[in-house]
Formats: sequence, structure tokens, C-alpha cells
Amino acid sequence: MLSVLNNLNRVAGVRGSMIVDPDGIVVASDMAEGLDEQTAGAMASSILKSICAALGKMNQAGFERYLVTGKEGRAAIVKAGRIVLVVIMDKSVNLGMVQVQIKDAAKAIEAKSTF
Repeated sequence: MLSVLNNLNRVAGVRGSMIVDPDGIVVASDMAEGLDEQTAGAMASSILKSICAALGKMNQAGFERYLVTGKEGRAAIVKAGRIVLVVIMDKSVNLGMVQVQIKDAAKAIEAKSTF
């Protein structure tokens, strides 16, 4: 699965990516220097739990993808089977291109996952 993350990180504007289980435990990671993978994993787990609860209250289908945009960058949290792919990006990233790459990476991770 690390090779999937390595390929994803080659996309311009992607600063790092990781695979996290629903409890926030990092399964695999390829993060840029200065990015704390434990904090990112915990953040992703917390956001995922809140989103799933909100979707349930709105009678919506299950979680698929969430994009967070801040002043300095973006983070995508994407379902990859029973685990999630977290991608940290620069704010200037081409979202159209990177979303296609993220979708392909999530499918590859789901196919390789034993979770």
C-alpha cells in the first residue's frame, strides 16, 4: 500500500498521504517532513466519526469523501473500504486532477486491504 501512497504524493501539490483505520491508527504513511502523522490520523478519525453521525441523522447513505479547506491547504478524507485515505495538499493544488488520482488510489488501497 505504501507504493500507492508514493505514487499519489507525486501529484503536484500533494504534501503527504496516509491510510488510517476508523480508530485513527495509522496503517501506512508517506508524509512530508513537518507533518505529524499521529495528529493527522487522530484528526481524520474524529472528523470521520462526526460526519458519519451527521449523515446518519440526515438519513443519508454512508460516508464516501470529505474535503477540508484551510488558509494554508486542504485535506481529503476518502473511504477506501473499511479504512480511510487521508491526503494533505497545498491550497494551490489542482483539485480536478488530484481528485481523480485520490479516487484511483482509494480503489487500489481497498483492493489491497486486509481490513
